[in-house]
Amino acid sequence: MSMVKVFDPYSGGAIGGGGSGGSTGFAWRQVTDLSTFTASDPNSLVASYSVAGGLHSVTTNTIAVGNADYNFGTGANFTGARWYFPLTYDNGNIVQAGDTFQWSMKVTDINFNLARTWHFAWGCAQNGSSTVLNTMDTLANTFGNSAVGTPVAGTLRRSTVNTVSLAGGVTVYGNALFGGLPGKTKISAQTTIHAAASQSPTNGLDANSWTVADNSQVFGVLLLGSLGTASTTGGQIDFKLFYQAEKLS
Repeated sequence: MSMVKVFDPYSGGAIGGGGSGGSTGFAWRQVTDLSTFTASDPNSLVASYSVAGGLHSVTTNTIAVGNADYNFGTGANFTGARWYFPLTYDNGNIVQAGDTFQWSMKVTDINFNLARTWHFAWGCAQNGSSTVLNTMDTLANTFGNSAVGTPVAGTLRRSTVNTVSLAGGVTVYGNALFGGLPGKTKISAQTTIHAAASQSPTNGLDANSWTVADNSQVFGVLLLGSLGTASTTGGQIDFKLFYQAEKLS
């Protein structure tokens, strides 16, 4: 997958389309085109990408043999696919590592079709491009699937993941709290996955601290790898993606 970087970190608002537009109160910012992010896929896990009406379609290749570096939930490194961008608030100001802020996310219209054992993380990192998990240092909410018709959702804290499964799940909500100064501690993340008549929640304490300078740019990241260190079945994965970053003080 080629490298693309066209997003203006000072523009604010939605990525590639409409959003909160500076309105007061909470409003989702929809990601309408992943090609506005910087993309990296050193091991060609993604075969193709397209988007129509805000519905992203990522077609993956099959991973025949499990690789720990494709699993962001364990080990030391992550060399799966990723998209990342400089995170801003609605007013266009950059999100800094020393800020106290909350990340919120929503994923709707989730359909893994025949693809199996894939896992996305959607959240915030101190370094968007590093392949070393401790350097990237992500706190995120996750969504994926363990089998056809069995979606999962969870939390990622640096290199630790916990998930829950829910048959028929199609929507994931989550948030994450960042403590800011003093300490730049990542506090915790919580996630719930919804089906038509039920939901399944999970959460995870982080308590690690970012090591970059207080005024460093925070990045929004979407990671894609295997669910665990496992083989996968390739195929088309569909979803719509939303987020918001709110400064708390």
